Amino acid sequence: MNTGISKRSDLLIESPHDGFCIVRNPGTGKYFRLGVREAGFLEQLRGDRPVEAIVEQRGDFTREQVDGMLTWFGQHGLLHGEKQHDVEHPRRGLVRGTLHFLMHSDQVRVKLANPDAILTRHRRAVDAMFSRPALALYLLAFLAPIAVYIAAPEHVRWAAANYTQPATVWMFLSLYLLFAGMVFCHEMAHAAACKHFGGRVYKIGLMFFFFNPVIYCDVSDSWRFRNSNHKVAVAAAGIFFQFVLGSIAVVCWMLTASSLLGSFAIMCFAVGVFNFFPLVKLDGYWMLVHALDEPNLRTNGFKSVDRLVRRALGRPVYASKPSSTILAYGLGAVIAVPAFWFLGLSGVYRYGSKVSPTLGLTLVCVLAVLLAYRALTTGLSYWRSLGFGEPRVARS
Repeated sequence: MNTGISKRSDLLIESPHDGFCIVRNPGTGKYFRLGVREAGFLEQLRGDRPVEAIVEQRGDFTREQVDGMLTWFGQHGLLHGEKQHDVEHPRRGLVRGTLHFLMHSDQVRVKLANPDAILTRHRRAVDAMFSRPALALYLLAFLAPIAVYIAAPEHVRWAAANYTQPATVWMFLSLYLLFAGMVFCHEMAHAAACKHFGGRVYKIGLMFFFFNPVIYCDVSDSWRFRNSNHKVAVAAAGIFFQFVLGSIAVVCWMLTASSLLGSFAIMCFAVGVFNFFPLVKLDGYWMLVHALDEPNLRTNGFKSVDRLVRRALGRPVYASKPSSTILAYGLGAVIAVPAFWFLGLSGVYRYGSKVSPTLGLTLVCVLAVLLAYRALTTGLSYWRSLGFGEPRVARS
C-alpha cells in the first residue's frame, strides 16, 4: 500500500448532508458526491501520515477497499500530483483528429469569460429577479397575450392573416441573431439563478450543437446546494425565461403584425418545450436528475440496459439490479439517441434547403455518414465488450 499520499491542497469538501459530501476539484471544475466515510478518509490524506496508520486508526475499511479508493481518487485528480486520466486524450493525426472533431463536436467547449465577478457586482439586481414583484411581472407577461386577444380579437386575427414564414436572407439572418441573443439570455438565466441561491458561475463559453455554435454556462456549482428545489430551479431558469420572452414576443407580434416577431415567438416556445426533453442532456434531463436525486442517471440507465442485454445473451453481469425507474430511463434513452439524430438531420435539411436544396442534401449526407461511422465504431466496441469478435487462440 502506498504511503505519504496527500489530497490536493485546493480541494473543496463540503460538510455532510443526507449521508453525502460534495467535493469540488478546482483543477477540472468537476464535482463529486462521496459518502461521508469516503470523504472523511480523503480529508485525512494530508501526506503527514502513512496510509496504513490512517487505515489502522479508522478500522472501517479493508485494505482492498482503500486501494480501490486511492485508485479512484487518483483517476479523478483528487490526489496531489495526480492528473485526471479521463480527460487525457491520445494523440491523433490530422485526418483522424479532424474526423474525431466532426463526430464529437458536441463535446468541444471554448471558454469565453468568467461571469461570476459581474454577477457578484450586481447581486442586488440578480436577487431582485427572484423577488415577489418580479414573479408578479412574469405572471403578467404570461397573461398579456390572452388580455390582448380579449381586448382586440380583430387585430390579432389581422396579424395572423398577415403572418408569413421567413423567406429572405435578411429574415433568416435577423431570426438567427435573435435566436443567438435568446440562447445567451437563456444561459444567463441559469447563471442568475445559480448566483441567487448561493452558487458561483465560473465560466461561460461556446459549444457546438450539430455544428451550430451556441452559448453554454457552467452552473455545476449548483450541485453544492442542499435544497433539491433550488437545483431544479437553476436547471429550469433558462426555459422559464424563454417562455417569458416568448410571451412578450407574442404580444409585440399581435400589436405590429411583424412576421419576424411571430417567428421568433414560435422559436422561443418550440425551443423551450424541446429543452424539457429528458432523454438527452438538455435542461429537462438535469431537472429530472435533481428531482430524482440521481446524479448519474444517464450512465446508470445505460448500465441497466447493458445488464439486460448481458443477461439475455448469457454473458457475465457486472452491474447490480437497477430500479424500474432507472431501467425505464435507460431504455428510453437508447431509443432516443437515434431518434434525436434523425430529428437533428431533419432540421439541418429543412433550414439548409431554404438556401439551396443541394446544400441541404449535401449537409445531411455528410452528417449522416459521420453519425453512421460514430454509431458503427461505438457498436463494434460494445460488441467486443460482450466477448464477441475476439481473436481465437489456437490450441496446440
